[in-house]
Amino acid sequence: MPPHTWKAVERKICRYLLMDRTPLSGGNGRITRADCRECGTNTNLFVEVKHGSSVPRTWKSSMKLFEDTEMKAAVEKKRAVVVLHPKRMAGVAMYPAFIRLNDGELNGHIVQIPLEIIKIVLLKQRYGEEE
Repeated sequence: MPPHTWKAVERKICRYLLMDRTPLSGGNGRITRADCRECGTNTNLFVEVKHGSSVPRTWKSSMKLFEDTEMKAAVEKKRAVVVLHPKRMAGVAMYPAFIRLNDGELNGHIVQIPLEIIKIVLLKQRYGEEE
């Protein structure tokens, strides 16, 4: 893997979500520890991106990653989203993303959905559209 591929993946995902990549994310972040940050509007999302060999291989490890991310997000009073980019997967809209639902019949459940659905919900929230 070229040394900066993961940065390019983070940048691509952040741009897709109409956000900016956070330089020095993780423990060194001054603004946020998330990989993506708001640009102009408040999304209240804490986006964690995993690429290539750091992508969890089992549901259990995916849930551990999500729960760890959710704890970091709670400190910043944000909603956790984990986006996975397995090696050689094309089409950012179809990248698997994990989020905890906060309404409806599945309230409180963690689901895996395509990133495109997260973007649609994000845009509805951002621009105040009714569902």
